[in-house]
Amino acid sequence: MPRGECESWSSNSGFHPGAEYDLCDRLAEGVYHTVFAASHKESQQQVAILRSLPFEHLECGLRVLCVIKLLRHFHHENIIPVLDVPRPRNSESCQEVYIVQELMETDMQSLIMDGNQELSDDHCQYFLYQILRALKAIHSAGIVHCNLNPSNLLINTNCDLKVSGFGAARPSTNSDVAKGTSTGPVGSLCYRAPDIMLPPERYTTAVDMWAVGCIFAEMLGRKRLFSGTRHEEQLGQIFDVIGTPYSKDFHKLDKSAQRHIQRLPLKSKTSWKGLFPRASDQALDILDRLLSFNPDERISVGMALEHPYLGVYHDSADEPEAHRIPRDYLNFGEPICLSIDKVRKLIVQEIEKCTTSPRS
Repeated sequence: MPRGECESWSSNSGFHPGAEYDLCDRLAEGVYHTVFAASHKESQQQVAILRSLPFEHLECGLRVLCVIKLLRHFHHENIIPVLDVPRPRNSESCQEVYIVQELMETDMQSLIMDGNQELSDDHCQYFLYQILRALKAIHSAGIVHCNLNPSNLLINTNCDLKVSGFGAARPSTNSDVAKGTSTGPVGSLCYRAPDIMLPPERYTTAVDMWAVGCIFAEMLGRKRLFSGTRHEEQLGQIFDVIGTPYSKDFHKLDKSAQRHIQRLPLKSKTSWKGLFPRASDQALDILDRLLSFNPDERISVGMALEHPYLGVYHDSADEPEAHRIPRDYLNFGEPICLSIDKVRKLIVQEIEKCTTSPRS
């Protein structure tokens, strides 16, 4: 990752996170956020600073609130940590929020797209293991990430991987944690499980396992396995690969969804070996278990970590769970009853609980 000479924050840059950081390179830019590389002046620690504009839309504010709360909760080697959330100068009128995180060299999306970068079976094993190791902690806390995709898997040159992108996360419907406040649509359609494309939407931990399967397939084939732009198109592509599901696999869906599937032409399952001829039998077996249409039969994170494909890395004593989140941790009230000012107050309260300088 190229690094330019650091410069001080200036009004011309649009950034005002205090006197503690020097601005380096712009790393990424979205509709409501920009990510910069920066340097902490005192420690010289290289960091990434996410600048968000959470108060332009309620949904964006709720996502930023969710990110801060969850990253403050998790302390795990494979989950990106919050190092600092600088306090706003004026808590009642602040328009921007800055989240300081560990600086990673690249992400899985860039790695997959880089034709010059080899992705060996050893790479795929190690990356898959680290994703699952993070998910074990996330799921044990009663949380579903809901937006796992290659861009949210950050990687260093030594192949250490950390999961980020918690803005769409929510309590699992199969946990005892209270339903959280909706933060809007879940992640990219290309990694979205059938269980949340067909009614009734079931946000169980199996949703994340499907996304892991899609990502793993992308590592093996260096391209997306499914690339639909609408639900119907995406489901068609899924059935082209895994075959049309049997009635026993969709009997928990709404009657309308069951009738829709029954009207579809019958399709046979495509050979995984035909799609990924270089992949080992063990790699294809875990892929098959990750991409089971029936969420009740889809492999769990615990079972996936114990799969022979990951035997060289699996160590149950070094795969920690996380503390269960408090029952109402992500319940901020019904969105219709929330205002931008209310969300601003909640975010400022969370910022006050965060550390004020980078952790080593």
